[in-house]
Amino acid sequence: MTMDGNVYLLQYGSYINKDVMNDNLDKLNDYVTYELDNKYYIFLGCFTNLINASNLKKILEEENIYTYIKNDYIGDSNVINKIKEYEDDINDNNIKDINKKILELLKKM
Repeated sequence: MTMDGNVYLLQYGSYINKDVMNDNLDKLNDYVTYELDNKYYIFLGCFTNLINASNLKKILEEENIYTYIKNDYIGDSNVINKIKEYEDDINDNNIKDINKKILELLKKM
């Protein structure tokens, strides 16, 4: 059973120093950063479906970009519904494009 706001984030890293985090952004294209409790996080993906998160993780690993999947919760049902709507259109060829749309949505939160 999944909760409505349950998401799977592809975390690239967590940093105590913002400058170090920014240095690591140079080699990345699509990401969202987040600050919580004086720590900085880089996320490269967000899905409500674990299979989609796992598929993107594999694609990124083929590009030598390594992440781990972190389970989290987003309390905004409008955002969750929009992510699910985007995910309905995912196929093997467009997962990175859909993920980019999801990350843009998260940046606006």
